[in-house]
Formats: sequence, C-alpha cells, structure tokens
Amino acid sequence: MPESVVNITPGTGQKLHSFQRVVGANTVEDEIVLVGEPYLATYAVSVAATATSTVSSHLLQIMAGSTKPVLILRLWTELAVGAGLENWSCGA
Repeated sequence: MPESVVNITPGTGQKLHSFQRVVGANTVEDEIVLVGEPYLATYAVSVAATATSTVSSHLLQIMAGSTKPVLILRLWTELAVGAGLENWSCGA
C-alpha cells in the first residue's frame, strides 16, 4: 500500500503524512511519526593543558540550578599524551 496524506481539517491545506493499509475489509490510514531529538542547546568547552597538583583538583564541573536538570547526551574528551602520562587513569 502507498504512502499518502490525510487532511487535518478539510479546506485548511494542512495534511498529515500517513501510510495506507487494509485491516479486514477496511482501508485505514496509519499516521507516520518521526522520532528524533528536538532542537537543543549545544555547548563546547576547551581546557588548555593544565597540571593539577592534587587528586581532588577539578578541570571541569557541570552544574545547573536546583530545579533545572542536566542531561548530557554526548561527551567527547581527548587526552594529549605527554611525558609522565603513561600510567594515567580516570578515577570514579
């Protein structure tokens, strides 16, 4: 069965994308739904090569207000390997 369109309200010009199929003896239109990410804010942070003197030193901290949740969808990090970093590890 073909893809088609269904008018939302006759005469308005607005249409829904649908897929036509037969159920029993009835021809029905299934609404097409595209699931995707909404438009989101994007942030980039660049941290220059910085030496930390203690284990509790923070290079980056992500914070929000008490009523604003933070959702991280993608996090990309890159380590510039240099002298003395052979035994580098990320502690939890």
